[in-house]
Amino acid sequence: MTHTLPADLVSYLLVGTSAFLVVHWVRRAILKPAGPSTSDPNANGITSFDRFQRLFHWGTLVALLVTIASGLALYYPAVLEPAAMAVGFPIHTNFQLLVDIHVASVVAFSLLIAAHIAWDVFKVKGSRLVIPRVSDLRQLATRAESFVRGGEIVKSEKYDVFMKSFHILLTISSIVLAVTGITLYFFAPWWFVPQLSHQTFEPWWKPTIMHDFFGFALIVLLVAHMYFALLNVNRPLLRAMIFGNWQERRRRNNHVG
Repeated sequence: MTHTLPADLVSYLLVGTSAFLVVHWVRRAILKPAGPSTSDPNANGITSFDRFQRLFHWGTLVALLVTIASGLALYYPAVLEPAAMAVGFPIHTNFQLLVDIHVASVVAFSLLIAAHIAWDVFKVKGSRLVIPRVSDLRQLATRAESFVRGGEIVKSEKYDVFMKSFHILLTISSIVLAVTGITLYFFAPWWFVPQLSHQTFEPWWKPTIMHDFFGFALIVLLVAHMYFALLNVNRPLLRAMIFGNWQERRRRNNHVG
């Protein structure tokens, strides 16, 4: 894989991310756990997602998981070949199929993103919620102090500074992946070229390396997003993503009962 991102750099990226999440979990779950802030909108039951938003998020998760699984098989064919052979799907003889699955899942992801943008802009008019503001810097300082000293976690609105950062980084990664992916698929399909010729076949600006780097960055973003969604402080947000408005649903069920 001389034409692609070095495996040791990928290892540093993944190990570093894992170490950060472990430290964060120990700090928040064991040493000085912090519950939801009383000033958090989630605590008052006003965080909600309509049916389209919930279907979009879960559909996007499925598309991304397929994209990541097929992408990892294309990046680590020799490493994953034994596991693939065990389920009767040899990677090297199904390389083109994996590329097609990868492209199809990316197209599905792109269509979901386009629908999500249209829905947020024209229907719920919620796109402004993810636009960074000066107040986010103050919130970031407050959250950092809370992490160091302990105490309540203050959130000013539905999307805090970290959710906004996630959306921005996801957008940047998706754009770079789209540009480099289109370039590779239509102009530099290295999977049709013998491995010894990959280096000479690669364009001068190294789209394969960029594609791999931002692909692993996307994995890091997804893992971190899922990790933070499972934290106790964010459980109301996760429940709202599953049920719509969790607090309202619970109140209705209690009233009926």
